[in-house]
Amino acid sequence: MTASQRPQRSSALRYAALAGALILVGLGWTVAWNVLADRADTELGRHLDRAAERGSRLVCGDRTISGYPFRFEVECTRPQLVLARAGNLEVAATRLRLAGMIWQPLRLVGFLDGPAEIYDPRSGRRYKASWTGAEGSVGFATLHIDRISAVFSSLEVIEADISDRAARLAAAGLEIHGRPSAGPDAGPGDVDIAVSADRLVLSDGTRTTPEIALAADTTARNALDSLLGARNLPDFLRQWQAADGALEIAAARLAVGADVLASGSGRLRLDDGGRLTGNLDASVAGLEKLLGPKNGLVAVLGAAVLGPETELEGRKARTARLRLDAGKVSLGPLAIAELAPLY
Repeated sequence: MTASQRPQRSSALRYAALAGALILVGLGWTVAWNVLADRADTELGRHLDRAAERGSRLVCGDRTISGYPFRFEVECTRPQLVLARAGNLEVAATRLRLAGMIWQPLRLVGFLDGPAEIYDPRSGRRYKASWTGAEGSVGFATLHIDRISAVFSSLEVIEADISDRAARLAAAGLEIHGRPSAGPDAGPGDVDIAVSADRLVLSDGTRTTPEIALAADTTARNALDSLLGARNLPDFLRQWQAADGALEIAAARLAVGADVLASGSGRLRLDDGGRLTGNLDASVAGLEKLLGPKNGLVAVLGAAVLGPETELEGRKARTARLRLDAGKVSLGPLAIAELAPLY
């Protein structure tokens, strides 16, 4: 063997060893992908089984898993969802996809393709829903959900089979985020909830609200056990009230059209009869649109019961305390509304 042949053989051996190593890595990665993807699918199945035990069901026309090599994706075609805690509300959509990265198999992002049909068995009403984007995410910590989010773009829900005076909800954007509280004063059953809506419009078929913009950061105290153990919304509210639950609004902003703007905070709870009780403290701009002419009796009464003038986002505003006592809503000494019990 000549000296020139020895380097050639050495190079060939190095290339063969590198190729073998790459093949082994590829095989190992394939095995790892299948193990982790199967784990995520199994974990998802456990949560679906636990939900089914409480009456909520998700049924797929077909269910497949894919996404190799760096992610995995569970696809559910023709999903049909029954929500027991919403009065057995039925939702049927086109496709549901749940995707996760291979290194975070318990962090799933979901995409729901519409349109969807919604049926409320309590009222017998049917609705059609459409959107340009519907995305959600959920994080699992062993068998417990540690975060859940839902984001809709260009959402519209309209009552079906009614040509005129149909109830309608529309929003350019709607977001809901929830997670167990983790602050220094958090209790084991506390849940942080953030809600935002952009250009939200509501209609009962005869009256339509101006466009509403809403953003709120809240904490539902002592809510987690009641939420997990409840059969439906009234059952949850009863359990939550019995557990001394309360909704703490850390910060909220509400804009109604271009005229009224409010920002504030407060604390609400339910009494034994399921009626709202608590206080909301806010700064409100655009009161003249609500109270009538500046020199009118309603405006004079309004100025008498409201707090001092302030400024809100560059606009003149007044402070106000909205009191709720057994469902009765008061602004200062003026009773302005009475709310029905929530259960």
